[in-house]
Amino acid sequence: MLVWEDAPSLAFPEPDRQTTTLPSYRPGARASPEPLIYEVRPGLRVPASDDARVTVGRDAGCDIFLPHPTASRLHAFFRQDPPSGAWTITDAGSQNGTYLDGALILPGRSSPLPGRASLRFGRAELLFLQPAALEEYLVARPS
Repeated sequence: MLVWEDAPSLAFPEPDRQTTTLPSYRPGARASPEPLIYEVRPGLRVPASDDARVTVGRDAGCDIFLPHPTASRLHAFFRQDPPSGAWTITDAGSQNGTYLDGALILPGRSSPLPGRASLRFGRAELLFLQPAALEEYLVARPS
């Protein structure tokens, strides 16, 4: 899972209006009181395969839509090794970089993800949490 604690408020279309667009970022908007939680799972938009990747970026076609002005259209992608279940992240040549626990990931290079990791896509800071780490996060979160 990816948790975006200080996600900006998103502009959702009015319930009675039909639209095909995703929520949009409002510059200068306050952070949402509740974090946004994204499921990182291959095959969300395309059928899963051995080389399935989960894309992250500002483009509406990405598996994980990250509406932040410092995120690239296709910023990075995740891959999961099917036999082991281990996850990696790869920067897709983003303009503002991808950081894992504060260290810049070189574009095109895969970096293994631990059970809990701080990720930064440009200036958008998110947490990557495996199931056990997500449970700990939710238990520790104030009500």
